[in-house]
Amino acid sequence: MRRYTVITIPTIFLIPVLQNGQAQAQDWQPYFNESQGENREYLCVNGMAGMRVKGEWNYLISLLCRPTNSAGLTVDSGQMFSPPISENRANTYYTCPRGEVAVGMKCSGQWCDDVLLACARVDPSRVELTDNCGWTGNLDKQGDEENIDLLNYITGVSCAGGWCYAKSLRHCEGRPVQPSEVVTDSTGAWQLGCAGADCELTVEESFDAAQEVEKVLTREVRSHVSTTVDTSFQVLGNQFGVEVTAGVEAARENTKKILNSFKVGQSRSCKVTVDLTNDKAFAAWQWTYSAKINGHPITARTCNIACTPDLSPPQYLPGAPEHLDSCNEDI
Repeated sequence: MRRYTVITIPTIFLIPVLQNGQAQAQDWQPYFNESQGENREYLCVNGMAGMRVKGEWNYLISLLCRPTNSAGLTVDSGQMFSPPISENRANTYYTCPRGEVAVGMKCSGQWCDDVLLACARVDPSRVELTDNCGWTGNLDKQGDEENIDLLNYITGVSCAGGWCYAKSLRHCEGRPVQPSEVVTDSTGAWQLGCAGADCELTVEESFDAAQEVEKVLTREVRSHVSTTVDTSFQVLGNQFGVEVTAGVEAARENTKKILNSFKVGQSRSCKVTVDLTNDKAFAAWQWTYSAKINGHPITARTCNIACTPDLSPPQYLPGAPEHLDSCNEDI
């Protein structure tokens, strides 16, 4: 084959990252090629979101990785790669097996003309891959660009032209799987435990739910419910006008842990003492999360206790600096 020198500018296949309906800029991974030894491949633990190339015969490859592992992929350093594809081989394209998506790529041969794809299986309880698939245009002209919605997952790669310089990506629509159970009225609040000098408060963390809920409380439903904790903390944080600190994050994760691991009716004693004899502590409050599943209530009580000098509830999130010294030195 006659060799020509071709000067190119980077050409991009881009799946824009969407957050709250807005495209978010993401960092591209370093370029790699066949001459870099162990660096001639790259894996995206959350799945591939795009690809770009540059250099003579487009032999330098860079991947864009998805921002979150929404498909529940499992990717490790021992990831298997497909057989090589090339314009001068029997196979000029490769598609992932059904139910799998692309998570990495590597190349070999002169000018990176042999391309190999790594695939991983999606978690069917989180994403349903549909048959609504298609191919991007060939990446073979200066300035070419393809934009694909984030709901699509890369599932294949093809090449054409000398040294596989013209590449394209296959993509399929992925639909998030939502539990059939409906979660509503999710919120967190400080509930009054007791007040006054004669207050005796036994603090327990617990999880309670209506009998109708217990029948449908699968792992997927619990996971879905726990995601609403993030939303409630964000809403309340904006309402209280407080920043999310490490203490707030710890309280949030503890709430989610109760929702994910406690059996219905389970309780556990908290190592918390409350002294309501000092001037600043008159009432003791326990942080509690509540929601409804299919209209039936659930409640998670935590070990987060705050004190106020009167019967007004605290105006901060659990774990906030104001919370940590609100009762006494033992809190």
